[in-house]
Amino acid sequence: MSQPEELALERRAQRLEGEVLSRVVYQQLRWSPASAAWPSTRVHPVELAVYLETATGARFRVRWADELGLRHGYGVAVEPVRVLDPAAGTLHEASELAAWEGRIGRRVVRARVHWQEIERALRGSVRTSIAIGIDHLARADFPQTLELELEGGAAVFVAAARLDESARRAVGFTNHLLVLFAREELAALGLA
Repeated sequence: MSQPEELALERRAQRLEGEVLSRVVYQQLRWSPASAAWPSTRVHPVELAVYLETATGARFRVRWADELGLRHGYGVAVEPVRVLDPAAGTLHEASELAAWEGRIGRRVVRARVHWQEIERALRGSVRTSIAIGIDHLARADFPQTLELELEGGAAVFVAAARLDESARRAVGFTNHLLVLFAREELAALGLA
């Protein structure tokens, strides 16, 4: 992981360290029903972005993107932003959701990007693997998950992935996000 773009992503994530989470906003496509978007307290599917606001007034957008020239898929991206842009999609207050209870008001002790092998992520999607062909990949890995370790032992994971209900697992390397609140849930969905 010596590429300048990879290091820049890692450094942007690390800017969250020491910050106290004060608010979380999910951004969905306009036609997505908010009431059905977060069916459990364990996994929250988010289509566009997760905004993390801090007690110092800093605001970060976590989204899926192809910042590293992945060509056939998406990884997680972290960037400081000034405003929430409702033109990109509907904004939903997430701070009050049960899963965020005990996490809002906590300091980020550590922020880290987890990298995943693209070939491993594509194994779950045979159709995509065949269409792309492993030999046509631009690189071997991608930034799959942002992990925020909070004071007191709580954690939050934002992964570039979507739920595959039929297989009861997650498919990574895609243009969706999953917000998870336990490492065990990452493992259960095949993201660890």
